[in-house]
Amino acid sequence: MPDPSSPSTSSLCPALHLPNLVLPDESIDLRRWAVIACDQHTTDPAYWQQVEQVVEDAPSSYHMILPEIYLEQPDDLPVSHRISRINRYMETISGEQKLRTLPSGWMLIDRTTAWHSHRLGLVIAIDLEHYDFTPGSSALIRASEGTVVERIPPRLAVRRDALYELPHVQLLFDDPGHTVIEPVYDALKHNQPFYETDLMLGGGHVRGWHVTADQALTRQMLTALGGLDRLHRDGLLFAVGDGNHSLATAKAHWDEIKDQVTDDHPARFALVELINIYDDGIEFEPIHRVISGLDIHQLADSARRFFAQQQVRIQPLRTLSGELALPACPAGENRMTLVGQTAGYDLRLLAPQSALSTASAQAWLDHLLTEETVQIDYVHGLDAISRLARQGQCGIVLPDMSKQSFFDSIVQDGVLPRKTFSIGAAAEKRYYIEGRRIR
Repeated sequence: MPDPSSPSTSSLCPALHLPNLVLPDESIDLRRWAVIACDQHTTDPAYWQQVEQVVEDAPSSYHMILPEIYLEQPDDLPVSHRISRINRYMETISGEQKLRTLPSGWMLIDRTTAWHSHRLGLVIAIDLEHYDFTPGSSALIRASEGTVVERIPPRLAVRRDALYELPHVQLLFDDPGHTVIEPVYDALKHNQPFYETDLMLGGGHVRGWHVTADQALTRQMLTALGGLDRLHRDGLLFAVGDGNHSLATAKAHWDEIKDQVTDDHPARFALVELINIYDDGIEFEPIHRVISGLDIHQLADSARRFFAQQQVRIQPLRTLSGELALPACPAGENRMTLVGQTAGYDLRLLAPQSALSTASAQAWLDHLLTEETVQIDYVHGLDAISRLARQGQCGIVLPDMSKQSFFDSIVQDGVLPRKTFSIGAAAEKRYYIEGRRIR
């Protein structure tokens, strides 16, 4: 039988690679080791100061990452110095043999948060040759939102000389039948986990079970992924849920060096967490729009003109009293609610050009910016929309995005418009535990 850790893994499931995971040894306090994704709390320096207080001088993934707040709001320590310090720490902790390298395989993880009792994931590596963030790509692994290429170079500077990668990328796959992860969890949930720890600063709790390449569960999992209907129908296996620019950076790094290294160089692969989009621990929250510079009637007139060829129907709301509700969106339609200080409108597109209401709304607003002097902001929650509307701004309330339409829209539209959705609260984001050597 071929080694499942070799590229022949693709015969069972394209684009996957079974890595040698690297984890801290048993002497290290996992609660201080595990730190939230570096792209979180980018406007909250106090959060990262709390992390430093928890970690102190203990071995920690914190010393191996660059919180992106320091890319966007540099402090008195230059970014180049931070990167050098990260690289030195990686070399030091490797030399001190405080990390253990596991046999080829993958990790099943079970995450508990204040919002959800379970969220299951698989930590495994992908082959970057099967990933493309270009809009309209037909690659097996695709971006879900537009990638801002200008954001890649500073992140590439972090990865270029790093000894290890620690992943916060989460890839979603389309498994309404729960055929991939859930059977593995049922088989392992009563076993002793490889690790278990609480997570700092409200992150909840996580357990991990390591599965080696030669175990029957590995073939079962790979076969189930390779048999997913979405893969065979649309050629789409995974879409990025979180960490879009991190994965794009890994791709840029591989493209930069691949002509000078062997085909099986570790930088060809990237460590990720795979999550079934139908997992109960995954919730999509719509991100609504707020417009300043027009009144509600001007906004409705603009929509009527822009959507004229999409069978637009705009009806006044009978009342603005009571709580706002997310608009229901029948199959084949787009729908949104326009809310002002004293009036509102229900907007329906019976022949939309996009699968998602958010995509239609963003196309309209991008056009509006070329015609009017307006400001557009993005907000979470209906309470925020109501409050801002009472203050004289206009809100566009968007419907929930169904889990089915997430993949449909990527296939139809290429990528989702920016600020389409968020997945859970900040404290639910991935924490760094597993790593992998990349040079």
